Amino acid sequence: MIKEKLEKDLKNALKAGDSARVSMLRMVIAAIRNKEIEKQKKDTGLSDDEAIAVLQTEVRKRRDSITQFEKGARPELAAKEKAEIEMIRPYLPAEAT
Repeated sequence: MIKEKLEKDLKNALKAGDSARVSMLRMVIAAIRNKEIEKQKKDTGLSDDEAIAVLQTEVRKRRDSITQFEKGARPELAAKEKAEIEMIRPYLPAEAT
């Protein structure tokens, strides 16, 4: 399951001291948990398709943030959001060309 892979990668990032990756993984795992609570699936968890939908929503939020940061002349924050998208991308299925 995707959630299990995210949690495993979070442990590895904590051990490696990768604070940016730890922060992103915690946000994504929290978003998945919130969706589980919303759908009352805390015990069974979300399916992989539902988890992928949450990840896609997180990517969409970051793309919107990038647009706003670029309009507001905040390239450093836009770069941070772009980096987070690149960290989320491996958990998503390959995009069609």
